[in-house]
Amino acid sequence: MSAYREKYKALSSAFHEDVEMPDQHFAIKIFYYEQEVSDRVFSLHWHEQIEFIYLKSGSMQITCNNRTFTARAGDLVVINNNEYHCCDMAEAPLSLYCIIVDLSILNSRFHDACEEKYILPFSQNFIQFKNLITGDQEVTNFILKIIEENYYRENGYELAIKGNLYNLFTALFRRHIAKILSPREQELLNKNLNRINTVIE
Repeated sequence: MSAYREKYKALSSAFHEDVEMPDQHFAIKIFYYEQEVSDRVFSLHWHEQIEFIYLKSGSMQITCNNRTFTARAGDLVVINNNEYHCCDMAEAPLSLYCIIVDLSILNSRFHDACEEKYILPFSQNFIQFKNLITGDQEVTNFILKIIEENYYRENGYELAIKGNLYNLFTALFRRHIAKILSPREQELLNKNLNRINTVIE
């Protein structure tokens, strides 16, 4: 069992999704998705990676843990790592880009201030970002640049993607933090996840 799975054992393994990365040496997965009918997009699940969904058209009703909201064209959905999420209904025609990032891609060879102050607290869910981001053009531009670099894959595209990821996380830390949890609040969150598991199962 990985360190993540051990720490978040309150999460139900029945709803865990193993995300397979296309390149094990560059832990990011990016894909485009279209749906021509108004229907469910994905059922309830969770994974250790952070996920970004950028809507090009249509709308989605998304639930993250116990919060349900509607995302529309131009919005960015941020699904924090280890967060239950599902989309029970979408309005067609739906088109979106999905970016799934394993936080290991942001790790340094040596433990530094960036990991200590930002990456580690986020990976342990002491910091949580807002699930819905609207009207932030800078954040949108970083997302679009990551998508573009991955599509064309010119020499050095990995450096460009990683640089834009750091810029994206900087913007999220500066303007889009939803919660900063104390150890006690994190303990209560895990107890709440156990209650959610009981209801779901």
